[in-house]
Amino acid sequence: MTWALVLVVAATAAFTALVVRRTPRRVAPGRPDLRSLLDAGAAVLGVLALAVAVTVVITDRPDQGAKLAVLGLLSYLVYVGAAAVITRGR
Repeated sequence: MTWALVLVVAATAAFTALVVRRTPRRVAPGRPDLRSLLDAGAAVLGVLALAVAVTVVITDRPDQGAKLAVLGLLSYLVYVGAAAVITRGR
């Protein structure tokens, strides 16, 4: 089950990076750029997938990797929501 979570985390990072690259850039002057925030989030999510895989391989308790993956995905969800609120134009 933990390897499935590693795959989900890696696929989410790849999908985010792909969608960001295919979306046209529209930046208002003086506002943070949503694309760059999502790029950073995708990079961190990729590192998280690697960390979960290493945790599963190194430790004898794969449930720690599963907990790390779920916590990371939930944190990413909060991060994307905060990035959307920060970059929202009025």
